[in-house]
Amino acid sequence: MKKSGIMAVLSALALSAITILSPIENVFAENITPVYEDFNANDVNGKITVEIPEKASAEIKINFTSPEVTDEPYYSTEADGGNSCSFDIEGRDTTDDDYRNYTLSVAVTGGDYNDTTVYTDTFTVPDGNDNPDSFMNMTYTFTIDDKSTGNKWDISSETKTQKNIALHMNHYLKGDVNGDNLIDAVDATQIQQYYAKLSAGGEVTLNERQLLAADVNNDDLVDAVDATQIQQYYAKLSAVGTATWINTENKTTTSAPKSTTTTTSSSSSTKKSTTTTSTTPKTSPSTSSKTTTTVTTTVSSTTTTTTAPITSTTTNIDYSWYSEAVESMAGVADNLLYHNYYIYDINDDDVYELITETGTCEADRIYSIYSIKDNEMIAVSDIGAGNSVLTEKDGKLYINKCHMSYQSVDLIRFDGKTVSTENVYEKEQSETYIEYGTDIQSYDYSDLSVLNKLPYTYYNTDKASSDFYFTQNQIANGGTVSTDVGPLNLRTAPDLNAKILLEMPKDSFILIYGNNEEWYYVSYKENNITYYGYASRQYITEYVDD
Repeated sequence: MKKSGIMAVLSALALSAITILSPIENVFAENITPVYEDFNANDVNGKITVEIPEKASAEIKINFTSPEVTDEPYYSTEADGGNSCSFDIEGRDTTDDDYRNYTLSVAVTGGDYNDTTVYTDTFTVPDGNDNPDSFMNMTYTFTIDDKSTGNKWDISSETKTQKNIALHMNHYLKGDVNGDNLIDAVDATQIQQYYAKLSAGGEVTLNERQLLAADVNNDDLVDAVDATQIQQYYAKLSAVGTATWINTENKTTTSAPKSTTTTTSSSSSTKKSTTTTSTTPKTSPSTSSKTTTTVTTTVSSTTTTTTAPITSTTTNIDYSWYSEAVESMAGVADNLLYHNYYIYDINDDDVYELITETGTCEADRIYSIYSIKDNEMIAVSDIGAGNSVLTEKDGKLYINKCHMSYQSVDLIRFDGKTVSTENVYEKEQSETYIEYGTDIQSYDYSDLSVLNKLPYTYYNTDKASSDFYFTQNQIANGGTVSTDVGPLNLRTAPDLNAKILLEMPKDSFILIYGNNEEWYYVSYKENNITYYGYASRQYITEYVDD
């Protein structure tokens, strides 16, 4: 259950961080001297035996409460693993004026991760004068396993004289980094902080079990990909009540491409006024190779623009994964300097990729790429960004990086399974910054407006006239045919003499892509076929976002 990659990291853990109780001499079935000064050996009516598992140690305490004292120390000792410790117990009846209620506490330290688990139990021992034939014997036998029940320990079996207690000390729950039996944003934050410190050369802050729990994608690394997957898992769990880990069985990253488009509906969602910033991920080693590498660089942020036009009518992609994941990430954004995301179809297959930008500083700033496959979100890859911006040129996505006088531009490729980068421009001494494409629109994690419109309805601007103004990102707005009585003609050109493609009935829903003073360029769907053309503006009512 240990992984070689993680074990290499664990070698950095200081041995001083591991605390083991000092063992005492072996004690076998012998009474241990009580710490209670008024112990009456003549009134012993019971015996408690505690059996400690191998490769462990224990601190055993027995206290009692009576009419005279509360939580009075009775026994206190330490023991090695593989040993048995026995304790003589004084008996009392249970009347109001003569009783003793005992509390047993056994703190076992050991297991694969040297954890400490505390077991407690309460009991009473009858007084022999009142019950001459009743001498109480109880043996507590502890074992250590790797089961997960949601509890630190469970009683595996029990009789009148025996309790077998299973301590679940070798268990780790995937995603539960802080060990609270929950998988949530707190765990994701803990990974982000660990990764940031590790990237900056700081001390390892997670122990062995925490590292195993943190490596949710089973790639023998603990990084921002794992943090993001935990956020996604938690988001899905919160939304629908069940969730599965993304891409945990296959160590090669799979991904589906950029998604999109519906030609039948366009939702008008309220736009949030959040500012978007370009960010930079974890620094990757700089390299002058012209092949597939990732280089950390710096670039100034600029305004965003549009992606390449698409004419797909894909409608069966479940993009709610993206919204839930980003909404979950917003919960930890306060701990991040960089907290933006992008939507882009990297391999032009009509499935949009989600690109998140996270980092607590430039050193750990990364782009994490996700896609949709079989209607589930999958983690594709991480790309170190340093100081960079994402740009689009001729329908392709690039990372444009600069640092001081150095500039590098890498083309991002995606084959549906893995992401690679290819260097297309590099200059060691660049006095002037080379503009390479147009910056891609970024959105803050708190702004779900673009995700609420997925799938987009994109369109091909080549069909429209050159004097037409088109909406940003070529995302269509909704509209309605508002003629007084009859239908509205959809034409091949913005001209009353142009050919009529078809007639759109009054009150028909249409999608509006652009306009000039007199005409709209629109699409209209009839019998599952989408028609693009021109219609008179005076007979169309356009929806406007609040």
